[in-house]
Amino acid sequence: MLSARLGTRSWPLPATVIDASALIELLLQSDRASAVTRAILGTDMVAPDIVNVEVLSTLRRLERAGTVTSPRAAQAIDDLQAAPLRRWPTVAHRRSARHLGLSQ
Repeated sequence: MLSARLGTRSWPLPATVIDASALIELLLQSDRASAVTRAILGTDMVAPDIVNVEVLSTLRRLERAGTVTSPRAAQAIDDLQAAPLRRWPTVAHRRSARHLGLSQ
């Protein structure tokens, strides 16, 4: 389980924004998982809530390609849900995000 591998958290911690590709490495314990773990160890792992959809989409693609078995994908989904990850809601920022590129 991902939360067990990352240890107990105490607050406040410096934040590390993690993306879906790094989460996939952790969830599937790939060759790169130890590097990701070193990068986030001792920090508060945060991500926009869209990361859930991105990880699920990637797991489904890997499962369909035969790279990941169905039971392994299901375990990764359970681990994602239990991960010590603070998910920031993105819906409230949709208007301001749309205008970011328009001010130039």
